[in-house]
Amino acid sequence: MTLQVTILNVDAALLNHVPEFREASDAHIAEWGELIRYVLWGDLTLYAIRLYRESQAGDAQANATLTRLLAFIEECVQTSDNEVVTLAMFGFLENLHLMGDELIHFRLLLGQHSLKALQDIEGFWGGSRNMLNA
Repeated sequence: MTLQVTILNVDAALLNHVPEFREASDAHIAEWGELIRYVLWGDLTLYAIRLYRESQAGDAQANATLTRLLAFIEECVQTSDNEVVTLAMFGFLENLHLMGDELIHFRLLLGQHSLKALQDIEGFWGGSRNMLNA
């Protein structure tokens, strides 16, 4: 049985699902002197973008890691802890606009609930193109 992700265990759960991100997490804490979740999750978005690009170039390990990361995001947007849902939406999904046109293809990898959350964010900003200009 999987423990539900809450704001109290989200940091450990992230590293449990994506242990490859530990180095970046440790570097974040070393740089900032503490964990600043929204900044870290912005870094997680950049990491996911890098993994996506590497997987598109044929890197099977990057693809496997990205798959686990996106499954974790899907779990986060479905949890009953609104702080975790908000973190996943505005710490990770909202930053996907940095992909530009690649987002069209990346969104096909998102789970149903993650995609809906991204669409809600895009709706708030008036469409994915407008997110870049907001």
